[in-house]
Amino acid sequence: GSMGARWKAADGNGDSLEYKVEIRGSEEREWKLLKEKGKEARISFDGSGLADGRYRLRVTASDELDNYPGQGLSAQLESDEFVIDNTPPELTGLTARVEGARIVIKFTAEDALTPLQFAEFTVNGGRWIAAQPTTRMTDSQRHEYSVETDKPAGNEFTIAVKVADENDNMTVKKVTIR
Repeated sequence: GSMGARWKAADGNGDSLEYKVEIRGSEEREWKLLKEKGKEARISFDGSGLADGRYRLRVTASDELDNYPGQGLSAQLESDEFVIDNTPPELTGLTARVEGARIVIKFTAEDALTPLQFAEFTVNGGRWIAAQPTTRMTDSQRHEYSVETDKPAGNEFTIAVKVADENDNMTVKKVTIR
């Protein structure tokens, strides 16, 4: 949930600058204050307290501190739109079946806002193995997966699958086959 932004500002005659930073969702009308009277040209804030969606920051720089009351100047700048995504991808349709000496695992992963980063699976809690999507490239918000692995000894197998989006939100599900 940690988010950050930096900017560059200068005052022509060397006055000290103070910054006010505000945030607004793409569907919102009013700016919400994140920080007031900041001295540094950067901010860190906790994005986990905001709903998933698209946002902009607005920074107002003012030289009021080094000027007589009412004589200070200020300027504003809005950021490009960025995404806050705190929700993990959905993992649906997880199935596994034994086919001879192999286990075939199928599932679909989808994230509402950001592209998927990776998918992995493990059999009986062993090492995690990368799962390649059927498109052979993890580059979008939705992918289908069909992977095969060697069947270990035994008659019952627990397959766990984890999927993460580009913001490191992660989902893990399991299925047991007999």
